[in-house]
Amino acid sequence: MTFQPNILVFSLLSNFICCFGIAIYSWRKTYTSYQKYFTLLMLMIAVWSLAGAFESAATSLDTKLMFSKLEYFVALAASVFYLKFAAGFSKVDEIWKKFYGWFWMVPLLIFIAALTNEHHHLIWTGFSWSSAGNNIIIYHHGPLFFLATVFSLGMILLSQVLLFKALKRLPELSRKQAKLFILASYFPFIAVGIYSFEPSFLVGLDIIILSFSFTGILLLVGIVRYNILDIVPIVKQHITSIIPDGLLVLDHHRHLIFSNEVATKLLESQYGKLKHNISVVDWLVVAVDSFIEEGLEKKEVTIQDKNEEWYNVMLSRLVDRAGKLRGIVIIMRNISQRKKLEIEAEVLNRKIFESNKALIELNAQKDKILSIIGHDLKTSFHQISAFTLIIKENAELFNKTNILELVSDIDTAAQNGNKVLEDLLLWAQGQQKAASVNPSSFNFNELIEEVMLFLAS
Repeated sequence: MTFQPNILVFSLLSNFICCFGIAIYSWRKTYTSYQKYFTLLMLMIAVWSLAGAFESAATSLDTKLMFSKLEYFVALAASVFYLKFAAGFSKVDEIWKKFYGWFWMVPLLIFIAALTNEHHHLIWTGFSWSSAGNNIIIYHHGPLFFLATVFSLGMILLSQVLLFKALKRLPELSRKQAKLFILASYFPFIAVGIYSFEPSFLVGLDIIILSFSFTGILLLVGIVRYNILDIVPIVKQHITSIIPDGLLVLDHHRHLIFSNEVATKLLESQYGKLKHNISVVDWLVVAVDSFIEEGLEKKEVTIQDKNEEWYNVMLSRLVDRAGKLRGIVIIMRNISQRKKLEIEAEVLNRKIFESNKALIELNAQKDKILSIIGHDLKTSFHQISAFTLIIKENAELFNKTNILELVSDIDTAAQNGNKVLEDLLLWAQGQQKAASVNPSSFNFNELIEEVMLFLAS
């Protein structure tokens, strides 16, 4: 097994290094279920480039065929992984899952046919060395080659359709990434078409592998320019799907690049479609602007919107390893029910406080009244006791007129005490809200004279 390097070999090896590096980077940054398909896609392209490099460098037909058979499998596998990645990126993965098993039938069939080609010649009908030299061999294709070509083109075209359809509903950053993926897929798509017709100036050259060099370079530019695999995956999708709070992710331009289902339902039920920005949510815009201006790492606020809905909002800066602001994470929860209960509890506490204050005042008033009534009762009983003692000790000295006068005084004191007791009972009934009010007219002068007489007694 001998090899002869040439320019094509070095080009493919460079593409292998580029694509394998992207695959490793993607594997380290894998946070979503569909991103693993991107990793496998780039790994297949890397293996394809490496196998192509060995095939181009090989000097014997058997060695070239061995690597060409491997190229068939990884090339078709790459197209399946690209479709699975596009379906996941476009959020339609569930619809296509049931077809994935069938998609793998063609790569397996073609690979088996390539391994056994010498028995049926359905992949290659023959081979010849190119007059261009440089170890280039011309493959004379059989019917299964065209099936593989149609399959690859179909997978790439279907992936582009999924990405195109998803452009309208994807956030701004994801749209840019999707456009880049679509543009990157044009190179192999065009190359497959050109290679199928084999123009004379490209006889024997597998430009499909070379086209992926441009694909790899374009994706590498996207990783640097648009932070593919670096910004959105920071928020792990499988976590955001189970947390009970709404989650929003804004980029450093304050464009909405991610929102979980809770946040979408929470805001769109009040404000309609967000359209990849939060400008329609005025209170949230104010909160974000204030957060940016204050330069805080984290901030928690409670806000009431124009619809009298209450929200608890936690804002946090999203920075890269260099400390540069890459976005803002917003965790929000509608706390209207809790806030209403808090307001009701506050009103109830205020009423309790006021009732307690009134009760204290009533107790103070009661104590004062009881003190006055007690004094008045003691006065009446003292008078009765004093008059009775006078009669008892001096009965033989008093005539009938004097005794009647003292008895009259005793009667007056008893009536005054009885009046005080009646007033006390009436007041007690009023406090128990058991007394009935019966308005009646009375002589105010007589009432004054009665009080004056009572005080003078």
